[in-house]
Order: sequence, then structure tokens, then C-alpha cells
Amino acid sequence: MTSFIRYLKEVGIEMAKVIWPSWSELVGATIVTLIIVAFLAMFLFGVDALLQLGAQKLYTIYGGLR
Repeated sequence: MTSFIRYLKEVGIEMAKVIWPSWSELVGATIVTLIIVAFLAMFLFGVDALLQLGAQKLYTIYGGLR
């Protein structure tokens, strides 16, 4: 139990050393993150659509062959 209390005290000391971002830095980083996530989602959607189209073409060409 004493080691747990010591751990909590050390966590408090380390948390006091943290340099927290300002509100404007936080908002800016959040906006950049959302833009990157939206771009990657659209990119992956496009890649998925192209792969699906390619797979459908291959299936129509070679699907009837047995």
C-alpha cells in the first residue's frame, strides 16, 4: 500500500512538470487532425471504390470461366 501512495505522489510531481498546450494550440492541433483524418478517409474510400470496380471487372471477365 505504501508503494501505491508513493506512486501517486510521484505521478503528481511528474504531472506538475508537464507543459500543457494553450487553448489556441489545442484548437489548431485539433483542426489539423480533423482535416488529415477527413483527407485520409476520402483517400481510402477512393482506393476502396477503385479496387471494388477492378474486382467487379475481373469477375465479369473471368467469373464465367470454369
